[in-house]
Amino acid sequence: MNTAKKNLAIALLLLISLPALKAQNDTKLTTTAGQRVNMPKKTPEQRAKILTDTLSSVVSLSADQYEKAYTSNVKYFIQKESVKGNKNSGLDEIKEKMKEISKTRKSEIAGILTQEQSEKWTEWKKVRKAKNADKNGEIKTKYKNTTGELKSKYESKLKDSSSLDDIDDM
Repeated sequence: MNTAKKNLAIALLLLISLPALKAQNDTKLTTTAGQRVNMPKKTPEQRAKILTDTLSSVVSLSADQYEKAYTSNVKYFIQKESVKGNKNSGLDEIKEKMKEISKTRKSEIAGILTQEQSEKWTEWKKVRKAKNADKNGEIKTKYKNTTGELKSKYESKLKDSSSLDDIDDM
């Protein structure tokens, strides 16, 4: 009788927790071994911290500059999510709003940085962009000459390589 009650209690706990597990906002990622892994989607604050930390490590931001850049980045990601979540907008309208949001953030970041920091940041972005272009060019060349399963592997690599595109927008 006790085991029946325990089994019933476990079954009820599983039924109760199942919707909570399903409700998690997960994104699928592929490891280098090709295995699928669930990773929670980053919040605007987390994404802003990553971007601001990158900017700070490249140009050595002061505490005041860091706070201003972080605030600007949080605002950017919140606006970006809002635009993406608006199902009533057309693709062209969304692209236009995203460009406007990005332009605003770029000008805010430019207003925060000194001339020297701005030059350093621009140079770092150029180097990073060149590295990604080389990597993507190599993948694209291989992609053109493949079919089937291998082709989908290269498609996922191209998508993964653009994960820090938001930095290029700064």
